[in-house]
Amino acid sequence: MAGLAILPVVIFIIAYLFMPTDIRGFRLMLAYYSFILGLVASIAITFLLRFKLTAVEGDSEQVLSDLTHRLRISGFRVSEKPGELIVTTSSIASVKVKVEQVSEKTVVYCQSYATPTGWSVILIPLLFIYVAPVAFAVSLYLLYHATAFAYNRLLPRLSQLTIPSLKDGSRGTRAMLIDGLSEGRRLSAEAYEAARSRYHDHILIIMTLGLITLPFVVVLMAEYTPEEVFGMERQSFSLLLGLVVALIFVSVAWRILGSRTSPLIKELRSWKDRLELALARETASDHPPDEELSSFELMTDAIREVPKWMKIRRKAGMFRQPADWLLIFYFGIFAVMAAFVGVVYMYQGVLYWVFAFPISALLTVLAVVVYSRWRKDTQEEIETIVGEWEKRHDKLLTDMEAYVRSV
Repeated sequence: MAGLAILPVVIFIIAYLFMPTDIRGFRLMLAYYSFILGLVASIAITFLLRFKLTAVEGDSEQVLSDLTHRLRISGFRVSEKPGELIVTTSSIASVKVKVEQVSEKTVVYCQSYATPTGWSVILIPLLFIYVAPVAFAVSLYLLYHATAFAYNRLLPRLSQLTIPSLKDGSRGTRAMLIDGLSEGRRLSAEAYEAARSRYHDHILIIMTLGLITLPFVVVLMAEYTPEEVFGMERQSFSLLLGLVVALIFVSVAWRILGSRTSPLIKELRSWKDRLELALARETASDHPPDEELSSFELMTDAIREVPKWMKIRRKAGMFRQPADWLLIFYFGIFAVMAAFVGVVYMYQGVLYWVFAFPISALLTVLAVVVYSRWRKDTQEEIETIVGEWEKRHDKLLTDMEAYVRSV
């Protein structure tokens, strides 16, 4: 970690020392951009760096299944993918756990990762050169946090014996209930966070439009209001009217947005709290009060909500996958800029337009490719999660029917 911390400085010094002297006027500027490039490279390394945690006896799928169940019992939000887990450890930090089968042992590796909020905290400073070091500092913190979590939380759980009810992939009823409730809590919480993020984004858009409306109304009224009507007070009247119009617009738009969005946010928060409470009861082997639904009944109701939650998560694509959407945004912006430059050059008779249009086309294709990949991955994720929920529900229903027949 110490080596990563000084890497941007090393790149800066090397770039400054070996910069050609005939461009001395640009030497410091180019070296500074080399420093920024070093920051980006160091940030990438912090998330690509994979360290070996331990090697344990057993099949890799069994090891991953046991670890997932233990983490969920402990209250962590765990997202499963083939051969890996993503464990949310804080509002910005996550840990990616990967396994690899080597002979009769399973080797467990860990990587630093981030939540959607964490990615935003890293990527947004990179857009502004002077605060880019903040992104590097955050990535170093996440790497340290992932290392500490791996050795303090994951390693003790990996050293425990195999869970009997999970051997050979046959999950016990209670274990399946815990996994289902934990997964439901994760999906409802992510949908709640995504909906809330979209609500805040829309508020920001409304405020921006209000700020645009203010000078527009002021200029319009100052230009077209007859001078003989207000005399020297025309500018003051224009400013006052602009403020009134902007405030009315923001107030009305905000109220309409709240009336449409607040019920959904409250519903999602209610689901998150109910599933969290049911999970806590199930892990503690407590029974719910008579007036409340059982864990199985709550899961049955939640199944109908999962497609809705997934749709909400997909709509908040920029919140959940800021890296992909920043690429789409920049590819699109630079494609438009290149096309505009090409039109200007062609109108002026400058030959460079023959390069501008192919560059614009290439950037457009890249934007479409990134968007298509994001959409495909999102659709596959939806199908996988919905399918797993249906299988889990069918298995629980079968177990309950078998238990009733045995009685």
